[in-house]
Amino acid sequence: MIFSGPLVDLGAQQRLRKIVNAAKLTAEKQALLIAVIVEGDQDDIAKGTGILGVSHFGSSAYASNDAQIALAIKGVLEHEPGPAWRNLDIGMGADVEDRLLIQRAFSDCETLSVKKITPNKRIYRVDAMRPTAPHPVPFLIKVDTFDRIASERGNIELCADTIPFPFVPPMIPQRYTPGAGQSALVSHFVDRAILLSDYAKSHNLNRAILSIFDDALRGWRSHATLASYTLGTYVLDTVRIIKSTPQDYWASYANLTNANTVPAPDVLFDKLRKMPSVKLYEVCSHGDLHLKNIFVRQSGEVVLIDFLRSGIAPASRDPAELECSIALDPDAGSPLDKKSLHELYAPPLLPPKVTPRLGSHRFDAVCQVRRQIGPIVGETEYQLMVAAHLLWWARKKNSEAYRLAANLILSAEACLCAS
Repeated sequence: MIFSGPLVDLGAQQRLRKIVNAAKLTAEKQALLIAVIVEGDQDDIAKGTGILGVSHFGSSAYASNDAQIALAIKGVLEHEPGPAWRNLDIGMGADVEDRLLIQRAFSDCETLSVKKITPNKRIYRVDAMRPTAPHPVPFLIKVDTFDRIASERGNIELCADTIPFPFVPPMIPQRYTPGAGQSALVSHFVDRAILLSDYAKSHNLNRAILSIFDDALRGWRSHATLASYTLGTYVLDTVRIIKSTPQDYWASYANLTNANTVPAPDVLFDKLRKMPSVKLYEVCSHGDLHLKNIFVRQSGEVVLIDFLRSGIAPASRDPAELECSIALDPDAGSPLDKKSLHELYAPPLLPPKVTPRLGSHRFDAVCQVRRQIGPIVGETEYQLMVAAHLLWWARKKNSEAYRLAANLILSAEACLCAS
């Protein structure tokens, strides 16, 4: 929508308000809303912004010249909103706010069966039946904010050049569905495969771990470059590693037994902030490598999903997150017992000084992850990165994860001060 004119009189403001309210009712179907305010002063722009609201992606109010108006009109004309909306019955398998985008993404289909893959993520399996098809085809659709989906879409396109084809599900550009506030990204579903969290309940993970590092991430991790990181600050400020405050850990700290040598959360965070800069290798990283972002085929080969946080990161980030997920994720079966955890997370961690245990898939798998790391990750760096991911699990009132993280941070601090 293009609105051109001053907002000095009440009639103009009321007209714009009516237009905007009507547009917002169908904004998810139309995907884009642009308002251009011209011939006005700063007061006009403020009024226009107030009418548009700040929560609606694509809305803006600004003073413009003729050239800017022409560019805005060109943008509207060239905008590709994705598939048109069609009212398909998709049942109760999707969150209410996601159904419209799913209907748009699969508007060329006759029937849809939608099932949420994980309870706390807006990721769905969609079995879609097209009019001429003999049977439904499975797809994976992810719904998130416009900016996050756009970022992940770019990351997937980047990954196409670095991850061999079988190890990432192909994205389907024609089903990409941008909405006014949310967007949907569609890829082929990894059929005849299960999540690594389910696979871990009854299988030895070694073949899957080898596939992660030797197949899927082989290209990324072979181009490591040396860089300086203030690693304590990095893990505190980087999304998905900690992203919390000391207050989030008081419950875990309060439930500790024999906690005399364990720093309180505020002290622990202060120690991380004061860690000196270190030299380490950075690589192109998946950035969110846990058990629910990895599918395993019957052959043991893996397929990685969810590339929202992919990018350049310390080489320790992916293996540290993966091994902590293996050790502590309750959805992968019974987590490791306290004795096993203390054995695994007593420094030094590299190379793995513990020997695999026959029959303990998760203990053996953590050792296998560490054997894949190689010489590009240093001991102190790995201690800090593992500690950061242990702290992420400690937010869930896991006191032992907090204790183990604190011990690793103290060890890393001592090593860095000594050097």
